[in-house]
Amino acid sequence: MNSSVGYGKLLTGTRDKKVALIMLALLMAIMGVYWILRFLGNPGIIESVNFVKYRDPEIRANITEIGSGYYAIVSKKGKEIRLGILNESVLNELISAANSVIEGAESITLEEFNSLRINKSLSLKQRAKAYRGANLTLFSDFTVEMNLFPDLTLIQVNASKQARYFKSHSLDLKNFFQHLYNLSEYYTIRALNQSWIKLQEKGKLPYKYKIGSIFINQSSDKPIVITMVWKGCPCQFNPPETFQFSLEELLEG
Repeated sequence: MNSSVGYGKLLTGTRDKKVALIMLALLMAIMGVYWILRFLGNPGIIESVNFVKYRDPEIRANITEIGSGYYAIVSKKGKEIRLGILNESVLNELISAANSVIEGAESITLEEFNSLRINKSLSLKQRAKAYRGANLTLFSDFTVEMNLFPDLTLIQVNASKQARYFKSHSLDLKNFFQHLYNLSEYYTIRALNQSWIKLQEKGKLPYKYKIGSIFINQSSDKPIVITMVWKGCPCQFNPPETFQFSLEELLEG
């Protein structure tokens, strides 16, 4: 008797699990259809971003989420590397600007997209370096890639293994990222000072080191990774020193 009751419970539990899995699969399918329809109906759907890549002839920058409402920007201009801490409102300015361009864009084919990109790139190579284009990639639920030329923006929106292509008036982000680069000087100095303290604790001469690289590790509770390199020679006797910082360490100092 007890064994038959136990067997009945097992069958019931198995059926419940199957029903739960079927419901979950249906929910995921519905969500997938929702996102695809939203993507096809309106490409201007950037609501939040977890990673941004930007590159122009002078500045390269990555913006990465490092905490609730905070983002880190790592910029490189020439040989100088800078670190900045941004709040959500600053990133929302970028999202708003990108959405305004996408919403007013004209849908084009892949062939036209490639043709315009090649022709613009070739024509700009014949001009001064300052007039060349820039690239912007926004990583969210959708990946939005923009080729930014002085008089044209080419946009590729990727979602669910599908892609759509657009052309629009140019989105000038050079000044925006230059502004962020200038703001980053403050946190770069704080990060440098913190690194010098750690070098002193290890018996090193801080003024003999400079920032060699900055990396953001989102999976760590100390996501900001800074590598200090020896200024002089021979470098093999003074290998690079790597330090990790939490958001609070740089915000509070």
